Amino acid sequence: MISNEYQALVEIHFDNEFKVTEILDQIRALCGVIIVNAESTQPLTDRKQKVLTKVKFYVFSSGVGYHVGKMVDKALTIDGIYAFRVRKIKSPKK
Repeated sequence: MISNEYQALVEIHFDNEFKVTEILDQIRALCGVIIVNAESTQPLTDRKQKVLTKVKFYVFSSGVGYHVGKMVDKALTIDGIYAFRVRKIKSPKK
């Protein structure tokens, strides 16, 4: 099975009722995700915050676009997440 490592810059909007560490732990549980690093959080509204993260993940067989789409879909099912916006993806080093 062919796998490649990628890194994505992802902006996450989440509910204030949840700690950022809880949100990041849930993202780490997504298929193929190996590392999530976060910068400081910023308030959006009185109920929402945002955090910019670097997410490293493996893609097995399927294309990176398909895999990222599935990752976004699964991330949006996590309690407290309002948005999971992939800003940039770095290709694997060859």
